Amino acid sequence: MKPKGPERTFAKAEASLFAIEGQDFADIELVTDCDGGQAGLRILVKGEDLTQVRGMVDSLLALLASAEAEYNSNN
Repeated sequence: MKPKGPERTFAKAEASLFAIEGQDFADIELVTDCDGGQAGLRILVKGEDLTQVRGMVDSLLALLASAEAEYNSNN
């Protein structure tokens, strides 16, 4: 059975988390708001300069886009 409502939101956030966890340049946290039925990711990227940070953010965005596409195709 496919998740619905808040369960779907949490499942999608969790799938995104699994796609990007382990990146040593970012602190990543799964954030949930049970009252509002929302879930998301809080990501802090640390780098030496803006160019480096942009590259790391681009990498994270590519991983997240791939995870979202896979999640959507399976659900």
